[in-house]
Amino acid sequence: MPPKPKITRDMVIDAAFEVARKTGAENINARTVSKKLNCSTQPVMYHFATIEELKRAVYTKLDRYHAKYLMKIEEPSKGVMLGMGLNYIRFAVEEPHLFCFLLQRSNISRTGGNEMKNQQITGHNKKSVVLTLIGIVIMILLTITKVVPSSTIAGYSVFVGIAFFFITETVDKTRGSESGLRFNTIAVDLKKPGVIIWMLLPSASGIATLVVGNMIFSGEFVAHVMERTSSILSFDKIALLMGQVIIAAFGEEIAYRGFFFGKSSKIFPFWVCAVLSSVAFAAGHIAVGNIGIVTYDIAAVFIDSLIFSVIYQKSENCVISTFSHILGNAISLVAVFVFF
Repeated sequence: MPPKPKITRDMVIDAAFEVARKTGAENINARTVSKKLNCSTQPVMYHFATIEELKRAVYTKLDRYHAKYLMKIEEPSKGVMLGMGLNYIRFAVEEPHLFCFLLQRSNISRTGGNEMKNQQITGHNKKSVVLTLIGIVIMILLTITKVVPSSTIAGYSVFVGIAFFFITETVDKTRGSESGLRFNTIAVDLKKPGVIIWMLLPSASGIATLVVGNMIFSGEFVAHVMERTSSILSFDKIALLMGQVIIAAFGEEIAYRGFFFGKSSKIFPFWVCAVLSSVAFAAGHIAVGNIGIVTYDIAAVFIDSLIFSVIYQKSENCVISTFSHILGNAISLVAVFVFF
């Protein structure tokens, strides 16, 4: 009976995991792992016939480690989903090499020869990920200032989002056909499954929000919304008002759907990005007023933001979500002037 090896399979995986953690998964090889274990390369190759097999084992360990990390919610009272979303961002900052390895999960073959495809995240992709996280953090920090409802700093989150959208597009060297802001594919994008139906939902939800809000709070809800938007909309000048509605919606969609949601969804799961971007978007609309009215107003904005996220996900074009945003706001304004 052969002697039991002193270097176990788990020890090899742990050593390779540390290599990936410190210098990146692309540096996992028999030499670097054996150096970590302070042994020859023989134990490494004894347990793993190929380096690809070792990388898969390290990835499995990383997947469990990542899942456990996400569930360490520091303040569950503020919401588990929000806590998980923030943990995604924190993990990317604290464990950049492991995070990049996680992004390669779609490149791992699950069939046939069980080999990892020879694809690595390029330098400009890594820069784009970092820039995306920086932009998102700045936007969140700006919207947090709305804990003081009278604060106007949160509005700058839109300008930050627009700037980072174009910066990341440039760093990624995004082709026009792959951009999240396309005018030449509008007709094609409108024909994608479910897009038109989802585009109409914000208009219906806007009317429903006004009707229910009026029933619950009487005219106070409409007055609150008018007061909240009076700083950016000129209600007494129709032509100017139309332009302001279009510009405001376009800016918000580039910032929150094109950048915040669109870029982050290339890194994190759809639902995390949709919820987190919608929380930030809704928080930016907090205004001074009755707590019940403010809560109702923000909940409605949050729901609309989720719908815009779905529209963007389906169309992959924030021009389409902008059309929906403009239509919803325009119909709501007409309803206010005519019926309320």
